[in-house]
Amino acid sequence: MGQLRARAASAGTGKTTAIVGDFLRALEATPVRRMAVVTFTRAGATDLRLRLEAGLRELIDTGRYIDYTVHRAALPPYRQALTELGGATISTIHGFFRRLLYLCAPDLHLDPFFVQQDELESGQLFLEACSAALSAAVFMEGSPGAAAVAELGWDGALSALLDLRAQRTYGPFQASGPLEQDLLALYQAAARLTRTRQAGRTLDPDDVEEYTLRLVAHPGLLARVRERYTRVFVDEFQDVSPLQARIFEALDLEVTQLVGDAKQSIYAFRNADVNAFLELYGRSERLMPLTASYRHGPALARLYSRLCAEFFPDFEEQGLPGEVTGKAADACPQPAELILVNAISLEEGRRAEGRALAARLLDLEAQGYRFEEMAVLVRSRGSLPALEAALRAAGIPYAVQGGAGFYGRREVRDAALLLEARPQAGAWLYAGPPPHALGLLAALAQLPGVNAVPFTQGGDWEAYLQANPGLEALLRELSSGPRDALRLLEALWASRPLALTPEAEANLEGLLHELASRELRDPATAARFLRAALNAPEADEPVSAEGAVRIMTVHASKGLEFKVAAVFDLSRAPSGSDRALLVHPLSGELAYAGSDGHARISELWRLRREGEDLRLLYVALTRARERLILTGSLSRHPRGWVEALASLWAAPPPELRLTELQADEVPAPPRRPAGERVRARPRPDPELALARPEPPPPALRAPSRHGSEALPRPITLPAEPEIPDFARVVGVLVHAAIAANTPEGGEGFLRHQLILTPYPPEERDRILEEVGLLLAAYRRLHPEPARAGRLEDHAELPFAFREGSTTWNGVIDRLYLEEGRWVLEDYKTDLAGEAELETLRRHYAPQMAVYREGVRRARPEVADRLEVRLSFLRAERTVALERAELDAAWQRVQTANLTALPGLEDAPSPLPPLEPEV
Repeated sequence: MGQLRARAASAGTGKTTAIVGDFLRALEATPVRRMAVVTFTRAGATDLRLRLEAGLRELIDTGRYIDYTVHRAALPPYRQALTELGGATISTIHGFFRRLLYLCAPDLHLDPFFVQQDELESGQLFLEACSAALSAAVFMEGSPGAAAVAELGWDGALSALLDLRAQRTYGPFQASGPLEQDLLALYQAAARLTRTRQAGRTLDPDDVEEYTLRLVAHPGLLARVRERYTRVFVDEFQDVSPLQARIFEALDLEVTQLVGDAKQSIYAFRNADVNAFLELYGRSERLMPLTASYRHGPALARLYSRLCAEFFPDFEEQGLPGEVTGKAADACPQPAELILVNAISLEEGRRAEGRALAARLLDLEAQGYRFEEMAVLVRSRGSLPALEAALRAAGIPYAVQGGAGFYGRREVRDAALLLEARPQAGAWLYAGPPPHALGLLAALAQLPGVNAVPFTQGGDWEAYLQANPGLEALLRELSSGPRDALRLLEALWASRPLALTPEAEANLEGLLHELASRELRDPATAARFLRAALNAPEADEPVSAEGAVRIMTVHASKGLEFKVAAVFDLSRAPSGSDRALLVHPLSGELAYAGSDGHARISELWRLRREGEDLRLLYVALTRARERLILTGSLSRHPRGWVEALASLWAAPPPELRLTELQADEVPAPPRRPAGERVRARPRPDPELALARPEPPPPALRAPSRHGSEALPRPITLPAEPEIPDFARVVGVLVHAAIAANTPEGGEGFLRHQLILTPYPPEERDRILEEVGLLLAAYRRLHPEPARAGRLEDHAELPFAFREGSTTWNGVIDRLYLEEGRWVLEDYKTDLAGEAELETLRRHYAPQMAVYREGVRRARPEVADRLEVRLSFLRAERTVALERAELDAAWQRVQTANLTALPGLEDAPSPLPPLEPEV
C-alpha cells in the first residue's frame, strides 16, 4: 500500500510555494523522472514548471529554499534534477493520464500515437453517432431504443442521450425502469459507434479517463505504471471528478500527495465533486494546513474567516480549517464595502448599481489605482448589459474576458460568419447560393457596411448582386482573400468596420489569439469551432487587456487576484434547472423526469448546487488583495447572494462599510475623458515562457510548410465537398496508392485504411471516388510500361539534412532513374486548372529546391543528371523546374531562414552534426 497524504490550503496561503518545497524535499529519495506534478489547467501546469525551476535554482545558488536547507556537498542531485526538469511530467490531469495510456496503449487496443480530441469536436462526433443510433431504432427491426423514441420522440430521446453523456463520470450506470433501460441501450449503441469512428486514434478528455480507469483495473498494466512513476503531486484536488479521484486512489503509487481547498470547488458543470476530495482527505495522512494568507491583510482575512464559519461548518467538522490570518498590510481600515440599492424592480436596481460602481471605480482611480488593476466579477453574463452601459457612460475603459459569452458578442459572431462563407463565396458569385446557404447569405447581408436586402430563392441572382453592390464586393473580397483564417480576418478587419468600439477591437484581438493558440488556420474549421463554442460550457481562460477594467465571470477569475475586485449584481439568482435524465452521483442510478427516483435524485442535486453556490461566492470574495466592493439590489425581499450575505448587511463587521441607496437617487458619475483605446494582451505562450537564454537547438523544418503564401482557391472550379478534411484525406490515400504501385482495379485496400474509419459510408464513397479519378490521371501521365522500365525507383523517400542552424526534413514522393537521367517528382492534388499551373509552379519552387538539396547532399553523383518535376494530377500535366529557378529558390529559402531566425546561424549548436541521409 502506498502513502496517501493531503494538505488543505486556503486562498492566498502560498499553496504553490508549499508544493515546490515538498517537491524539493522529495528529490532526496526520488529522481525527477519518477515523479509527476499535475494540476487542473494548462496555465497552472506552466506556472508550476516555472516555479519548480525557480525553486531549484534558488536552492542550488543559496543552499536554501524557504525553510528547507541542503549542504553544498549534497547539491549534485539537485543540479541533475534541474537538467531533467524540461522533460519532467508536469501537466494537467488529463495530460498525466495520457502519458499513462501511452505506456500501455497496445494492451488497451489504442493507437500508440493517439491524439487528443477537442471536447467540441468529440461532442459533434457523439451527436452524429446519436443520430445514427436513433435512426437504427426507428428503421431497423431489433435495434435497441425503439420504445424510448416512441415515448419521448426523436428530440426528447436525443436530449436524454446528451444528458447521459454529460454525466458519464458518475458511471457505471444502473437502469431499473423500462424507459431508463431503453435509453441506456441507446446510449451504449451511440458510444460504441463513437469509439468505432475514433478507431483508438483520437480520445477526448472523458475517453482518456475511461481508458485510464481500465488501465488501473489491470494488475499487469498497473505494475508497468508503477515502474515509471513512484510519486505524484496533485494540485487543485478539490476540482477533480469522482472518476478522477478513483483513478488516483487506484494508482496507489508509493506516495500520492493531494493539495486543495474544498471551499474553492466550483466546477460542478465540469463534473468536479467536492465530495470526492472530502472522501480521500478523510482517509489521508494530514499534512500541516496552510492558513496564513499572503494575499490579504488582517481585516479582509477576518471577514473571510467569519464567512467560512457561517458557510462551511461541515468542513470544519471534517478537519478542514476555515479561519485564515492575513499577513499582508491592510490598504485601509475598511477594505471591504457593500453597496445595497433599494429599487422597485431588480432591473432598475442593477442600473443604479452600475452607476454607483462606476463612481467608486473613478474614485479609486483618483486615489492612484490603475484600471488594469481592477476587475469586476459577475455570477453570469446576464449581468453584463447594465454593467457595460454604466461603464461606457462613465468613460471607463473595460474589456470583457473570454468564456461562452465572449463567443456570443456581435463582432465575434460576425467573424464566424465571414469564416464560414470564405470557402463558398467564389461559387456563389458565379452560380448563386444553394437553398441551404440562404440563411448564411442573409446574415452576411446584414453585416456593417453591407446592409443588403435578403435574396429570394428563385430570384435573378445577377440582378440581385447589381442591386446590392456592397454584398457583391464582400463576396469578391472573401473569394480572393487568404485561405488562412487569421490572415483572412486581419485583412477584413483592415478593410471593413468589424469593430466599432475599442472594446470590440479588444475582443477581435482576443479572438485572433484564441484561434492561433488552437492552431485553427482553416476558415471552415475555425467557423465550426466558433459555432460550437457559442453553446459550450463557459471557458476559464480569460483574454485580458491593457489599460482597462477587466470584466469576467467568477469561474473565469479562479486562480487570479486583483488589487481591486468588485462583485456586481449580488441579487442575481443562480440559473439552470434539472436535466430530464438524472444520474445518482453515488450509485449511478438513472431516473427520467416524472419518476419517483427523479424527484429523489433531483433533491440531492439541489443540495449540492446550494453548497457550490456558496463556494462560488467565497471564490469571488477572495479575489481582492486590497479593496473589495460588493453591489446588490433589494426589491421586496433579498435574493441570490444578497440573501447569503444577510448577516453582513444586518450587522456590518468593523472591516466592512455598508452604503444603502435608493435607485432613483443614484446619479450618473461625471464622464471621464477618453483615454487610449483598449488593446488585448496575448496570453503567454507556454513554450516562450519557459525559454532560457542558452542557445536553442537548431530549428526543424518541413519544406512543404515553408516559405510561400497560401494560394487562394480558383473560383472558376467547383468547390470541394463539405466533408471534413476532404482534401487532406484524398491526398494521403492517393500518395499511399502511388507509393504502393497499385495496379488499376487494385484500390480496394484503400477502403480499409484507418484514416477512413471516422467517415460514414456515403462520405467514404465520395472520398474514394475522388481518389479513383486522381489515380486514373496518374496512370495516364505515367503508364505502367514506362514505370516498369525504370532502373531504380524509390517511393516515399525520407530525408534530413542540416543547413546552418536549421534541420530540414521531409519525404520525397518519387526518385527514379530513367533512360540515364534521375527524376525527382512530387505529386500534387491541388484543385487547379491549366491557368493556375504557372502560379503553382512558382509557389512550390522553394519546396522542390529543398528536396533537390536533400538529394544532392545524399547522392552528389546524381546532381548533374537530376531533373525536378511537379506532377499535377487534376490537370494531368507534368511541369519541369529549371535549374536556375531552383537555385534562386534555394537562395530565397536560405535568406528567409536568416531573417526568420536572427542570430541562430552563428549560435553554437548543442546537437552533433547531422549527416545527410536518404
